[in-house]
Amino acid sequence: MFTMHRFVVVLFTLLVATPAWAEQLSAGILNLEGKGVDNQLVETLSSIVRNEAQQVEKYQVVNKYAINLQDMLIVLNCSADSVACMKQVAEQVNARVLIYGNIEKSGGTFQIALSIFDSQTGRTLNKLNKTISDTDDPVVAFRQEIESFFAREKGLATTRVQIGSPVSNAEVYMEDTFIGNVPLERKGLPPGKYSIRVQHPNYEPWTQVLELKEGADISLWADLVKKPVQGPKNTTTVTTQNEVKQDVVTETDGVGTINWGAWSAVGVGGLALAGSGIFAVLMGNVEQDISDESRAGITETRYNELVDRGETYETAHRVLLGVGAVSLIGGVTWLILSPDSGGNASLGFTGSQVVGTFKW
Repeated sequence: MFTMHRFVVVLFTLLVATPAWAEQLSAGILNLEGKGVDNQLVETLSSIVRNEAQQVEKYQVVNKYAINLQDMLIVLNCSADSVACMKQVAEQVNARVLIYGNIEKSGGTFQIALSIFDSQTGRTLNKLNKTISDTDDPVVAFRQEIESFFAREKGLATTRVQIGSPVSNAEVYMEDTFIGNVPLERKGLPPGKYSIRVQHPNYEPWTQVLELKEGADISLWADLVKKPVQGPKNTTTVTTQNEVKQDVVTETDGVGTINWGAWSAVGVGGLALAGSGIFAVLMGNVEQDISDESRAGITETRYNELVDRGETYETAHRVLLGVGAVSLIGGVTWLILSPDSGGNASLGFTGSQVVGTFKW
């Protein structure tokens, strides 16, 4: 009984532990090849490559000592341009994956190339090609590029941008496109530069150019400044002494019998409700896409993309629904309360003033 219990425990441990090591790929890390550069620089960058590769959990480094690719090619009498040759190199190193590259100085620039080769499929899984000026420190510049290159292999968290403001419900625009109200969080944005604008009717707009790097987690605080309050305009009437002021008003024809204000509100409300309906349909399409692709096997990146798109449609749907309802109800109420509003207007002139009368 005791023996059977131990057997079950050992079997369970093996079943649980198997996925951890089964996902690892045996990797051989080869020294960088140098051309026209100092040997010390080649050794330093090779060490950086090896250190970064060892931190990637899915790779199990098999060679404890440095290996030169050119030495292997001479022994095998073949070229690195040949897939069959690189498969032989991987076999000699006893690794499935080969990580290798070269650095070259040409004119006033340094060039580095780095590749990850899968001998089982014969494909290059990832590749880096970068050029820098010889006025820059090559170690510092290439270290950043190598770290960024292996960061993608490590599967670091996607980018995240959080935008807040002391003004609630301030609108956030990215590249002049409305993306929601504060507080706002967006994940999975690709690296690059983005123009951010936060605005509110009673405040001056807040703008910022955001440079987003891979794996970055950035928080922005839009401290909006209130717009200055404009006071009423002063009017001055100038009269002369002993002058008898007499207003002479000349009536003009009415401007019409249509309540343009009310009908405009009704029209705006109708268009906004129609737009809200369109975004509701788009939300349904996104939900259907998620359902369909989930059954076929959806990636996390694709899922997040569909969710972000759905949230954007939902926000637009709600905004247009609110605007449409308010405009439509206000316009209809206006028409009911003023059924005979003709927008009649009169215009007159006095010795010192222009007098206008509007009825609605």
